Amino acid sequence: MTSSSRKTLGLLERNLSKCPQKVKESAYFSLVRPKLEYSTPAWNPHLDKDVQSLEMIQRRAARFVCSNYSRFASVSTMINELGWDSLEIRRTLSSLVLFYKIHSNLVNISFPQIVVPKRMTRSTSGHPFQYIPLSSRRDSYRYSFFVRTVPLWNALSLETVLAEDVAQYKTLVHPQLFSS
Repeated sequence: MTSSSRKTLGLLERNLSKCPQKVKESAYFSLVRPKLEYSTPAWNPHLDKDVQSLEMIQRRAARFVCSNYSRFASVSTMINELGWDSLEIRRTLSSLVLFYKIHSNLVNISFPQIVVPKRMTRSTSGHPFQYIPLSSRRDSYRYSFFVRTVPLWNALSLETVLAEDVAQYKTLVHPQLFSS
């Protein structure tokens, strides 16, 4: 995936180098980033080296969009000025949106039997739509979709969980990803 994304970004760099910033950004958003985000709830990488290899592609894209290849330029500043979220935050948002859709019966996917609602008691904090966190000793399961997403879901506010539609949910979830 990273190889394909790098090749596509290289093609854009060669062919769109003289284009305005908006054209470069649109090309990145439509041709490269979808490859980096395809099916992320299912395959979200957990190893730092994998996360960094994905982020490096976005950093290279920021240099391309801003037309600034100086080794003294701050790529983080470029990304902030462009208003781009990190790919890790986008993957987390994508997982939470899918969980919301499953919880709200907006997709034809049901929770597996191991995902059980948490019983609320007086001493329990948080919203009443929490699920019992799942645990595992094996990485292959520990970083799977439900095991990874249930704690994130449980940490959301009641207002967010009760959002009326996906657009409102995304708007409410996004700021919470930066506070955690």
